[in-house]
Amino acid sequence: MHISKKDNLYKLIKSLSKSEKKYLQEFLRKDSSPTLYKTLFNQIDKQSKHDTNEIKIAFDNKANQLPVIKTYLTKLILKSLKNFHQNSSTDDKIQNSFLEIDLLLKKDLLDQAEFEIGKIIKICRESEKLVPLLQALNFSKLLLNSKFGPSAPDTQKQINQIIEEQSQILSQLANIHQYELLQANFYDQFHQSTGLNPTIYTSLHTNPLLTSNKSPKSAQARLLQAEILYSMHIFKDKNYPEARRSIEQAIQYLELNPHLISENPHAYLSLLNREVQLFLHLKNFIEIPPILDKIRQSSHSLDSSSAQTSLRRVAMETYQLELQLYSETGNFPKAHALIARLQDEFRHLLSPALRQWRTILEYEIMRLYFYEENYFKAIQTAQSILKSEHGQRESETLIQTAFLLALIRLRQRNFLELKRNLASLEQIFESHPARKPTKTEKQIIKLLRLYPDNILISKRHHHLARQFQTLKSTQQKAAEDSYEQYINWLGEAFLAHSEHP
Repeated sequence: MHISKKDNLYKLIKSLSKSEKKYLQEFLRKDSSPTLYKTLFNQIDKQSKHDTNEIKIAFDNKANQLPVIKTYLTKLILKSLKNFHQNSSTDDKIQNSFLEIDLLLKKDLLDQAEFEIGKIIKICRESEKLVPLLQALNFSKLLLNSKFGPSAPDTQKQINQIIEEQSQILSQLANIHQYELLQANFYDQFHQSTGLNPTIYTSLHTNPLLTSNKSPKSAQARLLQAEILYSMHIFKDKNYPEARRSIEQAIQYLELNPHLISENPHAYLSLLNREVQLFLHLKNFIEIPPILDKIRQSSHSLDSSSAQTSLRRVAMETYQLELQLYSETGNFPKAHALIARLQDEFRHLLSPALRQWRTILEYEIMRLYFYEENYFKAIQTAQSILKSEHGQRESETLIQTAFLLALIRLRQRNFLELKRNLASLEQIFESHPARKPTKTEKQIIKLLRLYPDNILISKRHHHLARQFQTLKSTQQKAAEDSYEQYINWLGEAFLAHSEHP
């Protein structure tokens, strides 16, 4: 059953971690909430697929009250989460301090307010929380005016110093904005005539934001610069040594400033994943295990991923890259041990925000079985993926699954199933209209459709061979398509069938 926008409560409940649910149950008990709210929570929590009719039946004659009950339960859950996480991160601590400072200033408790303001300004400066620092400095100006009056010489001098610091912060934020603009519109830079701001959208190779280490004015800007340089060297000029250098410099910068890793573990782990991704692309497998060990050593971040969706996404990406490593190197025992661990992870990936990662990891498991030539397991996994409920964000993985399944059917010489797979592939494209097949994909589908009808006619082999070579040369020119390995596999299957008609 498709999850509509009206089912946000289901999504919210499915996003909760085990510890958050435990806290919520205690919160509902202390709040003396009516049984109806607890009943609704329990009914939704036990569902693996959302079913509103099932809930209506459970509420029987009170089903007409469900909209009100859902609204109030949502508010209770959000209130519980706010209490649970109120001191779990620097951002939460800052926001709570702001509420306290505001109350202290309103009650004219200026000495206490001054202490809290000083404490929060120090935290914001050390962690480079620029926007909250602006607010904290505003509180400092209010305090000075309340304590000494706006005309006092000391007040004027200190406020001028505060305004100067705020001007520097605004300059840093503008600098971050420039990098964010470059990153958000990165692919437009392949065409120098495009861009929202001609003064920023100069050639990537000559843009001062990217060519100078002095251009970033904050840690956040420095990391954005590294990400853009990495993308430029990977996708634009294929300069892999420079891509590696940009990522490793960013990693080294964070490791020299460990407080930045504590504040933003997501950025650090994402950079490490990028490095693994690059080495996989370069088939440089020997350098990957130490990086995976470094990721594991950041276990405090990965453990907290159960409560933070962004960190759990990074953790899932690491699993994906690790599975790719074992597939590429044929290390099947380690792969199967990892798959066993992933079965436990899958139960955390039921929320719509994370469900696509379950699909992605299942595809990697399918690909592993393909490398292992365990086609029975690979087909089972593919069928499980294709039969499951999916959102628009999973279209790419579904297409990859269908293409790999078609290749397996070709290797098995099961041409009836091959034709069925191609039909289902076309259905996937039809159900995801935003994702049109590329030129290479169209050629692959055409070749797979032609092949079964000509496999036993030896005189047609040369015709098909020419088509295959055309496909291969076209793909080499199409940098946006990543089917080089797949086309090589097709060629192997083609030759095997041609030699043994």
